[in-house]
Amino acid sequence: MRLILLYVVFSMSRAEELTEVGKFSNLQHRIAGTVFTSGSSNLVIKGFNYDGKGPNGDSNIFFYAVNSSYPYSPEDVERGYSNSAGFKEILPYPFEGIFYDYEDPNIPDLRKHFEVLKEQQNLKGVSWDDTIELTLPAGMEVTDLTFLSVWCRKLGLNFGSVEFPLKKKLYD
Repeated sequence: MRLILLYVVFSMSRAEELTEVGKFSNLQHRIAGTVFTSGSSNLVIKGFNYDGKGPNGDSNIFFYAVNSSYPYSPEDVERGYSNSAGFKEILPYPFEGIFYDYEDPNIPDLRKHFEVLKEQQNLKGVSWDDTIELTLPAGMEVTDLTFLSVWCRKLGLNFGSVEFPLKKKLYD
């Protein structure tokens, strides 16, 4: 009984540590979910949805954290888009302790993960994990982010994103 009570108390205190950032906008492929912070270097997504569609190929669709006025691709920065400078970081999911460069062909792809879930669940639709946890690279904090996007590298396209509020609004 004490073990169960300890687990409930721990679970409740962990849930209380989450601070809501916002909800994903859906631009394409039924992107949905609510993003929370969990400390200064972790993001938690609850109720995530993505329909598993997009261009063929591996390692093309992933979570993309940026610090610019919009989720821009590296090519957009080279083209000189206004306020496109700032970091762009891939947040791999599922996370296996490795961060990837933008052009790396081994980035865990959300489409592949969708197909695995579809096979495991043997359903028409797919139920994503209840909670998706994303880890930021060392030296990056949640307060550095301006957007989290579900990004398609092949098309250089934002499927849906969450805009992060100013630091004051997030932690006041």
